[in-house]
Amino acid sequence: MKQLFKSMGVSLATGIAFMFGISIASIALDSVNGGWQDEKIHVNLPEGVTIEEHQRRPGDKFLVEGVIKNATEHDWQSIYVEVAIFADDAKMNDCDAGIKGVEANSTRQFRIQCFGVSGTGLPGNIRYEVVASHGFRAAGT
Repeated sequence: MKQLFKSMGVSLATGIAFMFGISIASIALDSVNGGWQDEKIHVNLPEGVTIEEHQRRPGDKFLVEGVIKNATEHDWQSIYVEVAIFADDAKMNDCDAGIKGVEANSTRQFRIQCFGVSGTGLPGNIRYEVVASHGFRAAGT
């Protein structure tokens, strides 16, 4: 029984020492890399980010191409563009794509393919809407 408690104590001490070492290494690595650079702010419907133009490309796949404009002073780590597909007023499907590295006061092209929606043989009452649904930017910018 004495040996069991001794082994448990050694295991506990080893675990604590290991976690302490990992913590010190993490803090050291963070200070070398310049702080918490991964912190980011999530923004729904980012103000100043607009879809300037878009059009559906003909073909076998439901494919939308367009241009997004960032009229803000913020660099965005990623902005998500959503395509919502409707039959009359009923939402049938949606799809999105992330556009990474959108700089302040710039425009970027995007291309979104909606899987599960055919590009051909669609009824005439199909329409789609494109919006910049949300984005992530670095904290403090």
